[in-house]
Amino acid sequence: MNADQYPSAPAGGSSPTATATAPLPDTPLSHNFPHIASLPRQTLEALSTNKDPQLYSALIHTDPSIASLLQQRSALLNRVRELAKRNEEQLRPALERVREETQSGFVAAKEAEEVLWKEEERKLAEAQRRFAPPALLAQLQQTTAKIYEQSEDLANALVEGRQLPPSLLAAARDVGHSRTGGGSSSSSAPEEGAEGTTAADPIQTFTKAFLSLRTAYHRRAMIEERWRRDSIRI
Repeated sequence: MNADQYPSAPAGGSSPTATATAPLPDTPLSHNFPHIASLPRQTLEALSTNKDPQLYSALIHTDPSIASLLQQRSALLNRVRELAKRNEEQLRPALERVREETQSGFVAAKEAEEVLWKEEERKLAEAQRRFAPPALLAQLQQTTAKIYEQSEDLANALVEGRQLPPSLLAAARDVGHSRTGGGSSSSSAPEEGAEGTTAADPIQTFTKAFLSLRTAYHRRAMIEERWRRDSIRI
């Protein structure tokens, strides 16, 4: 047998053992995940076609650096839990005391708020009561009835021959002033002579005063009637 029948190994060729221990190629995979880059080619091809996320997670966690980071993370979490528990034990009495004080203060403030609020509501209702529609209507009715009685008393005084009551004449002047906006009312003001004495005729004085009272009465009676018919809205 001739030796030329067997192909000789190429010069500088590497044996299978030398190929297995050869350094990894300079790639991003070999830099970032050398333990994955060292896997056989068939394994890498199988991983590239497998889309199972759990497989990839298990593969990544086999990296020594990632395993070390996970251990550090676990140790840090345990340390944080231990410190939190220790702080809770130390601060619990003070926190409980602050909690009780806060709760007590809240209850006291709530009670005070209810008492003060009810009192303020009562004062507000009392202040608004006189301006409520029923109260205004009652005041209008009282004023109307009072003016009517004054006009009747003035008429009775004239019929009975008595002196016209000064209070009724003053009431007539007040009604006339309020009707004319506070100005002077010539129809209800008594006439004075040169010496400052009242020189007006009693009939004329009565007529002016009675007319002023009756006019005010009918005006208020008309407003009251319209109010009762809901023609006036407040």
